[in-house]
Amino acid sequence: MEATLKKIFAVVTDPYTSIVQWKEQSQKKVVGCMPMHLPEELVHAAGLQPVIFWRSNESITLGHSHVYSFNCGLTRSIVDDAVKGKLTFLDGMIFYDICLQGRELPFLINRNARPAFLEVMFIPGMVVGPVYKDFFMENLERLKTSLEGFSGQKITDDALKKSIGLYNKHRDLLRDLYDLRRKNPGILKTREMVAIVQSGMLMPKEEHCQLLETLLNDLKQRKALPDKKPRVVLVGCLCQTPHFDILDLIEEEGAVVVDDDIYVGSRYLARDVELDGNPIEALAKRYLRRIPPCPTKVDWVTDWSDYVIDRVKQAKGQGVITLLVKFCPPHLCYYPDVKRKLAQNNIPEILVEVEHEIVSLEQVRTRLQAFIEEMR
Repeated sequence: MEATLKKIFAVVTDPYTSIVQWKEQSQKKVVGCMPMHLPEELVHAAGLQPVIFWRSNESITLGHSHVYSFNCGLTRSIVDDAVKGKLTFLDGMIFYDICLQGRELPFLINRNARPAFLEVMFIPGMVVGPVYKDFFMENLERLKTSLEGFSGQKITDDALKKSIGLYNKHRDLLRDLYDLRRKNPGILKTREMVAIVQSGMLMPKEEHCQLLETLLNDLKQRKALPDKKPRVVLVGCLCQTPHFDILDLIEEEGAVVVDDDIYVGSRYLARDVELDGNPIEALAKRYLRRIPPCPTKVDWVTDWSDYVIDRVKQAKGQGVITLLVKFCPPHLCYYPDVKRKLAQNNIPEILVEVEHEIVSLEQVRTRLQAFIEEMR
């Protein structure tokens, strides 16, 4: 198990080297994809390797000449890496227009570090009503045609269904891992769980599925020691990976993370794609499903607060730690309602603002100490 985790951390710590090495071995083109809503299966079916954009470990320097300092850490990091020439190994990049800060990325990339393939995916901001499915399917078909032209490989229904099946298998293995952690809190450190999910965004799914199968077999032989640590659920951190140092602090101060509702976590594996019928329609339906609720979608039917409360109850959690990415307007707009409803249901909650440039850990430690003590 230690060897498997070592390989996983090597990928997430230095994705630049890992992806370049894989590219040289496979002789395949690599396409960077904006997080959260882009259908990786479509890129995979074109014979390309999709990787989800990551936040680098470097402070933003040259990027601030091209992007506002009040953009979120992920968008600033992508621009910074691009203008520094660190992303030249990517053969293509795909962005989408639903995020205001992400919307400017293709223009900045096009002017300063254009790859061979640059595409913008138009995604409906609203998910209630049939007209939005038709709009999304039209744009999926447009992206499909564009990918076929770039890869020189036709995306047949059979090829797309095969890719969907692989991605469904990958999500299923990750769900098994989450189920195992809920039954045995502490069997994996939180940084390990997040690294496992993130490595799956950066590696070929075929290889990552093998790693997950090995890891699951090893973990089934391992039992977490019973304890009475306060059980917490992480919520938020849309798009980007939380700092491992903050995740470590939560455990150092005596809590155990039993579940999460973050993107580099349970949100990435939450929904499968139906394999029956038209695969393009199936990809559209996956996005338009309202579970889990997402603040980037206009949905007046589903309440994110209720979803979080249900997740806390199912995991037998005692409190919620909200990881709010600084300068993330969608999450910030929804947060007051979620906080209010958690309080109404007597679920303790604490807000930890996370930034690309790490915040004061000692200040976070002091606040976490008080919060965790409250739950004892």
